[in-house]
Amino acid sequence: MGAMSKKLSFPLGPMEAEARAAEEGIILARELGSSKVVVEGDAKPIMVALTESVSDITPSTIQKVEKGAEFRLQNFKAWKAQHVHRNCNTAAHVLARHARNVMDYIVWVEDTPPMILDHIRMDVISLGLSPN
Repeated sequence: MGAMSKKLSFPLGPMEAEARAAEEGIILARELGSSKVVVEGDAKPIMVALTESVSDITPSTIQKVEKGAEFRLQNFKAWKAQHVHRNCNTAAHVLARHARNVMDYIVWVEDTPPMILDHIRMDVISLGLSPN
């Protein structure tokens, strides 16, 4: 339905950046009117934190962001968070790198960002679907 590249205004470690990316994706899905959402990420601790809500195993650096994401997920009819391997998440990484070149953020709605078009095509092909 949509995609976003958003520059985060303060320095974050890799885990914190992944947590914020998940939260921003949840916010975008809600703003686009989605009633169901699947949150995918290659940072396993974040996906586990979203699904299990066990704060004693959640890294302290992401607990606040994770709680915010959990709160926002309550607004969906259904949701799921799942870990995917990094090679299945390349489009997200390309969008994150692209964020370095934007002033604030850019959103694509019902359009594929040009910089990830080849990644999306490969995903479609790997699923055995027609790319057209």
